[in-house]
Amino acid sequence: MEAGGAERQVCYLARGLCAEGHEVHVAILRGGAYYDRLRQSGACIHFVQHDRLYLKTTWMLTQLLRTVKPSVAYLWLRPFDVCGSLAASVTRTPVVHAERTDPRKVPTGAKTFAKQFFVRRSRGVIANSEAGASYWLERAIPRDRVIRIPNAVPTEEMRAVVASPESSGHLIAVGRLDENKNVITVLRAIQVLRAKGLLVKLLVAGNGPCYNTFSQFIADAGLADQVRLLGLRSDAWELMKGSQGLVSLSHHEGEPNVVLEARALGCRLLLSDIPAHRAVASPSDTALVDVNNLNAVAEQLASLYTDKSPRSKAANGTEISLESRSEQSISRQHIVAFRRLGLQVD
Repeated sequence: MEAGGAERQVCYLARGLCAEGHEVHVAILRGGAYYDRLRQSGACIHFVQHDRLYLKTTWMLTQLLRTVKPSVAYLWLRPFDVCGSLAASVTRTPVVHAERTDPRKVPTGAKTFAKQFFVRRSRGVIANSEAGASYWLERAIPRDRVIRIPNAVPTEEMRAVVASPESSGHLIAVGRLDENKNVITVLRAIQVLRAKGLLVKLLVAGNGPCYNTFSQFIADAGLADQVRLLGLRSDAWELMKGSQGLVSLSHHEGEPNVVLEARALGCRLLLSDIPAHRAVASPSDTALVDVNNLNAVAEQLASLYTDKSPRSKAANGTEISLESRSEQSISRQHIVAFRRLGLQVD
C-alpha cells in the first residue's frame, strides 16, 4: 500500500463497499503509506508473500480464494493481474480486471502479453479512463465487457480540510517521484524564471526513484532556497488547499487522482496538455501547457505563481461536478458493473 493513486483508490472503494454492507477482502504484498487508511476501511486484509517468480504469491492467493470463496476476484495492478488470474483459474473464481492507466504508455513485455491472455478469459474490465477502456476494446474485448467507472473523490471528507500555512505563497507538486510525473521540467522552468529575477517557491510532496536525482538537481541549480522536497506527507490535502496552485506535468495518466482532489479543494492548476488532463480540466481554474516547450512552461508557471485574484465560486468549496464520484456512488457503480458482467454479488 505505497503512496500511489491506485492504492488510494483501493482504500476508497473498500470503505465504500463495506459501508454498503458488503464483505470485502484485500490481498496486499506489504504495508505502506495507505495501510492505516485501508485498515480503517473495514476490509479484511491479507498479506501474501512475494518471490522472484511469484510462485509463492500465486500459491498463497490460491489458498486465500479457496478459503474466502469470493463472488469475484477483482484484480488490480501487478503482480495480481497475472498471479490472481492463475489462482482464480485453479479455484474457478470469476475474475474482473481493473485498468488503472493507459496501457499504451507502459513498456510491453511478457507480463503485458500474459495480462492480455487472462483479460480475454475474464468476465470483463473496469477502466477508470477512456484511454484504458479503448485500449481493451481495440483488443477485441466485447463492448459489453468493458465498463468505465471514474475514480472516487471523497468530497465529504475533503470538506473538513483546513489550509496549511506551510504551503502559503508556494506552488505544490504532489505524487510519485518518477520520470513520468516529470517534476524535472517544473524544476527547470523554475531555474529559467530565477535567471529572469522571479523566485518561484515550490513544495514537492512525494517519494520515488527520482527523489535523489531531483535533490541533486536542486542543489546544483542553486534552488535550495526556493524548492523543498517534503517526502511522503499525510497532510497533502491541507498543503494543496493552502498553496498558490498545483502543478502536474505528467507525460501520461489514467485518471489523475491528485488533479481531481486538487479541484475539489479549490486549487488553481497548471497541467500538462494530455488527454487525461483535458478530460478533467475546467477553464475557470486550469492552464494546460506543452511540456516540451520549456519557455511556455516557465511562462505559465510564473502566471500561476503571481496570480493573486480571488478564486472562482467553484474554487471556494463547490465540488465542481464531483459529487457523483463519492465513495458511496463509485461503490454502487461497481456493484452494478459486477452484476452487468453476470456476477452474483449480494
